[in-house]
Amino acid sequence: MATFASAPPVTAAAKVLGLSQEDALDTSIIRARFITLAKLYHPDLSSPQASASKFSSLREAFELLLSSSTSAPSAADQEALSNFDDWFRRHCFDASSETLNEMADAGANLAPGGLDKGGMWELAQRVASEEAHRKEKEAQATLAASATPMADAITSKLTSSFSPSFLQVLNESHMHNVPKNSETHFKVVVVSDSFLDKKPLERHKMVNGVLKDELAGTVHALSIVAKTPAQFEKLGGASKYLVPPSPSCRGGDGSLPPKN
Repeated sequence: MATFASAPPVTAAAKVLGLSQEDALDTSIIRARFITLAKLYHPDLSSPQASASKFSSLREAFELLLSSSTSAPSAADQEALSNFDDWFRRHCFDASSETLNEMADAGANLAPGGLDKGGMWELAQRVASEEAHRKEKEAQATLAASATPMADAITSKLTSSFSPSFLQVLNESHMHNVPKNSETHFKVVVVSDSFLDKKPLERHKMVNGVLKDELAGTVHALSIVAKTPAQFEKLGGASKYLVPPSPSCRGGDGSLPPKN
């Protein structure tokens, strides 16, 4: 738990989070309100409301109320106090209208003279979108890091042929009606100077040519994103680019419903 030179009293901490004295005794309400406000005021957000000092005040009040609770701390309470950064990072936005409304109300009420509820609503939507984008990038990075023999072979060949500045090989077989742990459907993102002055169809032919043996074997489908470094940077570069989602598998003849 972080320590602070001059921690506010419980009543003041409750006010910082906009909680009644009764709600300030319920650690589940304390956690929910803190997460709602902290996502709006986190200093990493490039928004008018983002503020390191505001976030620090919210965190200070949150930790004081949790540690002052007379009830037995839950596992979530203990983790929030002992490992705050990991605990906070795992909490994700719910982009439902109810949650966005709550975020807008809470933010507007605690920011007199700042954004009105309409502005807070727009900010909440943007922050939720950014968090969803971050989660998807993490999921794709995890998928790409799951090395398999075929993924390794594809990576090796594309690296040798194109010397890419960015390369991502995703095994999407799990999205299709194939046995578990299959290596039949792949998506590759290749960024290379080799694609300069080449049309999209030419780029795809280049990649398919390098992987002709794999495509003649067990790889049934290959989705290709081939960009030049300049094009890739315009899309956000390695830190922000999100691989386009593949369509849900509908079975061999397209008659089956999408898999959830």
